[in-house]
Amino acid sequence: MSTIDRSHRDAGGEVMTLSFTLSDPQRQFLEAEVARGGHVDASEYLLSLIEKNRERADIHEFHESLRQAIEGPGTVMTHEEWDEIEREAHRQRAENERP
Repeated sequence: MSTIDRSHRDAGGEVMTLSFTLSDPQRQFLEAEVARGGHVDASEYLLSLIEKNRERADIHEFHESLRQAIEGPGTVMTHEEWDEIEREAHRQRAENERP
């Protein structure tokens, strides 16, 4: 069983609360993973899994963009275009580093 409560917000926006019912083997596995990973609790462990998967998705999207660029027709880029790409990369990095 899992339930989702989207009824409240915090400073970062909408907050989702999840409740799970785990079997004994699942609970034991979760507790072992929390301890092994040095996490404070199960919530921190699950949040770290979500973040790792988000990072994997970002990397996959980046690789797909590179593949398409390599396989597509080539174009000459101006210094201004490269500068804009660099500014956007810095903006995205700063956005991703916010708590």
